[in-house]
Amino acid sequence: MSVLNNSILSSSSRKVELCLIGAETSLLLAIAPVVNSVPLTAIYLSILGVVADILAAVILLVIGILVIVFLVRLAIVLLPAIIISIIIWFFTGSFFYAGIAFLIVALVSLVAKI
Repeated sequence: MSVLNNSILSSSSRKVELCLIGAETSLLLAIAPVVNSVPLTAIYLSILGVVADILAAVILLVIGILVIVFLVRLAIVLLPAIIISIIIWFFTGSFFYAGIAFLIVALVSLVAKI
């Protein structure tokens, strides 16, 4: 009886196993066109991503350089105003007078540049 049960279990497990193999095979065959096109798509997207990253890095680098150049030029233009306001602050100890001096000297130097 146990031999009969083993053969029944054995044959039924083989049927289940064959059904699973059939399901896996049909699933693989169903997605085969997608799987075949994924490597090329992945490569194209990878190349596009690298190009986009390099382009974004170059754009950000140019913007950063322009900001630094602008800040340096602004500091050079406003340097006399900064020096005068520091001197006035040392003499008076008032941030109000130093601020007024800074604004007047900065306005004069900006008008002189134009």
